[in-house]
Amino acid sequence: MYSDINELRAAYYKFLSENARYSELERSYNDINNYFLALEQRVSGEIKLLDKKIKALEDKFNKDRAIMSEQELGKIERTLVAQKRDLKRNQDEFREDIQFRRNEELGKIQKRVVVAIQKIAKENNYDVILGEGVVFASPKVDISGMVIDYLKKEGNSVAE
Repeated sequence: MYSDINELRAAYYKFLSENARYSELERSYNDINNYFLALEQRVSGEIKLLDKKIKALEDKFNKDRAIMSEQELGKIERTLVAQKRDLKRNQDEFREDIQFRRNEELGKIQKRVVVAIQKIAKENNYDVILGEGVVFASPKVDISGMVIDYLKKEGNSVAE
């Protein structure tokens, strides 16, 4: 326990910021998001195509319903229900997969940042380094620039 608060060495690090100093991390974060958005748009196009096929079958069903036999009606209804169920399942699986992969990639970035922060803390004899949830931190205790510099120096590009 510290008898004097002046003995405590503290620092602050903010993972992402609008400040230009953090542009490398932001760029990496944005690259990951852009990759997954592009993937999402591509798969979304495939899902939309399946959705159009279902709608076309529904339109045919509604249009020709009066002249179809009970057996044909039942078959088309079962096909529609199965296709809609498959479409919903595919959409849900895709969303879950994208979210899992995005979190996995962001986790890799965060691990590198944490390693850098821990090394900086040891090298500079910090007792505490605060992150998210800080209401106020003076710029003189903000080590975000040191973390970015450390990552650059060590070749630990966050985007790797």
